[in-house]
Amino acid sequence: MPPAIIIAMSDDLLDLLGNVGLTEYESRAYAALLSKHVTTAAQLSMESRIPRTKVYEVLESLVRKGWAKVYSGYLLLFRPVDPSVVLEKKVGEFRSLVDVVRSFFDKEETRMKERFVITNFDIGMPALKRSIENARTIWISNATAKFMTEVEDSIDADAETKIVLFPGEKYDGRPGLEVKPAQMRIVSLVQSKETPSMSVTLDEERIFTVIEHPP
Repeated sequence: MPPAIIIAMSDDLLDLLGNVGLTEYESRAYAALLSKHVTTAAQLSMESRIPRTKVYEVLESLVRKGWAKVYSGYLLLFRPVDPSVVLEKKVGEFRSLVDVVRSFFDKEETRMKERFVITNFDIGMPALKRSIENARTIWISNATAKFMTEVEDSIDADAETKIVLFPGEKYDGRPGLEVKPAQMRIVSLVQSKETPSMSVTLDEERIFTVIEHPP
């Protein structure tokens, strides 16, 4: 068995290797390769405490992932790849991933550029009502009776409408509007008070969030 001090140092290394994507056995094998530089599978199995039935599978995985190299001969010999080389490749892969994710979010930001939050009925309502007047599909969720009274005259009779009332709200407004109660309360905290958070989607793309100021 290796000296206790080597095992302690290896424990820190194993944690770091696990953080960059190696399994427990792969981390043990790579740590053992670093300490031996060049070794056989049998020797590595003893050093790393990996079962002999698993050690070749683990080493082959390290080779595929670029963490080790194998040399043929009377006995197969394995050696570690310089960790700086492997990690530099990983950094490049993460940079590529970041670029892809950033591109996705840029597209999402563009798609959602028409998202608005209306917190003052006196200021935001006129613009919202004008938008509702021109919409062909109008979906309103968690609506209060007060809000529906404000906007009902702006809804075109030919527009496809779906209205879900905030739980507990009563609305007997304009005939012909499809109205049903919500199953869940969606609220925002305003001035330390919970107030309904309403969502208005027009033509399936323009999204407005409407929050009433509490009394």
